[in-house]
Amino acid sequence: MSIRDFIFNLPLFDDHEHLFSLPVLESDEDSYRAFAGYATADLNVSLGPAKPGEAVFPAEFGPEYDRVFFSAWEKSRNTGYCRAIERACRDVLDLEYTLENAEKIGDKLAELKRDGTRKLMEGVLRQRAGIHQIINDSVNTPEQTGQSLFPPFIHTNYRDDQLLVALNRDTILEREARWKRSILTLDDLVNGFMESITKCLDTARVTSFKIGLAYNRDLEFGYPSKSEAERVFNRMMHLEPGEKVLRWYERMDMESGEDIAIPVLSGTELRPLHDYLVHVYVQRASDEGLPVQIHTGYLAGIQRDLRNINPMQLVPLLLRYQRTRFDLFHAGWPYTEELGTIGKNYPNVWLSLCWAWTMNPSLWSGPWIRGWTACLTTKSSDSAGTRSIPWQPMAMPCRPGRALPGCSRIGWPGVTWMRTWHERRQKRCFSPTDASSTGCRYPNRRAGFVFPEPE
Repeated sequence: MSIRDFIFNLPLFDDHEHLFSLPVLESDEDSYRAFAGYATADLNVSLGPAKPGEAVFPAEFGPEYDRVFFSAWEKSRNTGYCRAIERACRDVLDLEYTLENAEKIGDKLAELKRDGTRKLMEGVLRQRAGIHQIINDSVNTPEQTGQSLFPPFIHTNYRDDQLLVALNRDTILEREARWKRSILTLDDLVNGFMESITKCLDTARVTSFKIGLAYNRDLEFGYPSKSEAERVFNRMMHLEPGEKVLRWYERMDMESGEDIAIPVLSGTELRPLHDYLVHVYVQRASDEGLPVQIHTGYLAGIQRDLRNINPMQLVPLLLRYQRTRFDLFHAGWPYTEELGTIGKNYPNVWLSLCWAWTMNPSLWSGPWIRGWTACLTTKSSDSAGTRSIPWQPMAMPCRPGRALPGCSRIGWPGVTWMRTWHERRQKRCFSPTDASSTGCRYPNRRAGFVFPEPE
C-alpha cells in the first residue's frame, strides 16, 4: 500500500466543527448560499466599503443578489474558504460553483436531503470524509445534547461566552429564566453556572470546555479577588430608583427604539468580574479532568479587533493552571511561530491546526510547518501530562487527501488536523481502561464517557 493510500484510509478525529443540528439542516434553504458560510467574509472584503446608507449586498434574494454574489466570488475564489466550497460543490454535487449553476445547486441539495438529514450527515462525514468522531461547537444546556439533534458520533464542548463577558443585568435575567433560579449575588451566579455545567456533563455528550472570548476581548486574564468581582457584579445589577429592566423575552417583540435602556458598564469596569468567571470556569475544567479549547488566531467575519488573537496573551493562564490541558486552535495564525513556541515550552498545551488551511492554505507549504516538526515533540501515552502536539507527522498529508475532498465537500472545512487510531499509543489513549491514566485530551470521566475505537 502506498503512503498516500494508507493515509487516505486512516479514521480521522475532528476536534472542531460548527455543524447544524439535524432539524436545522432539514429546514435550511436549498440554495447555493447554503455553501457560502465563512467565505461570505471574503466576498464582503472584495467589494470594499459600502457607501453611507447602502448595503454591500442587495437586501432581497433574487437575480440582482445572485449577480453581485458571484461577481464578488470571482474576486475571492483564490482564498482557502472559497476553494473549499468549490471543491465541495464539485465533489458532492458534481457541479461547478457558478452563477449559471445556481439553481441546479439548490435542486441537488434538496435531492440529497430526500433520504433524511441523518443519512446525509453520516454519509458525507463518516463514509466520504472518514471521520470517526467529531467535537461540535457548542452547548450550554442539556437540551442541546439531545440524541435527535445529532448522530451519536458527534459530540460537543461546553461554551457560554455570553456569560463570561456579561455586559449588564439582562444576561443575568436570561440565566435566571434558563436555570430556573434566582440570581441575587455573585455566589448565586457561580452556583448556577456550575450546576449548568454539571447537567451538561451528565448527558455524557460533553467532552471539553471552550473559550472563544477573542471575539469579545483580549486573552490576558488578570487575577481579581472575589471581593473585587462582587463589587462589579453588584454595580452591574444595580438599578437607580424608578428604573425598570424588561426581561429578555419581554423585549423580543419590541420595535427598535422602544426598549428600556439597561445601565452598561465599560469593559474596563467589568474586567474583574469577567476574569473571575474565567478562572472559575477553567478550574472546573481542571477538576473534571477535561481540556479547555481556546480560540486563538484569525477571527470569522470582517472588521474584527485582531489585536485580541495573539496566543502569547495566554501565558499567565497557562502558567497558573499547569495541570489543566489546553487545546489552542487554528495554528494561532498569523501568530503561528508564537503558538509553536508555546507548544514547545508548555507540557499542558496542545496545538490544533483546525481550520488553518482554510484560513491560509499557504501555511502548509510555509517554513513554519517545518519549524514545528523540527522543534515540537510528539505525544507519549506511557504517562499522564507528557509533552505533546495533537498531530502526527504522518497525519498532515490527510489535509489535502481527506479534509479537502472529504468533509469540506459540503462546506464543513473544520477537519485540518487529525488524530489517528492506527498507532497503539493512540488506541490506548481512547480505550476505556486507559483513558483516565494517559494524556488523552477528551474523555468525559465524570459521565464515564470515552470515544469508541473505530471498527
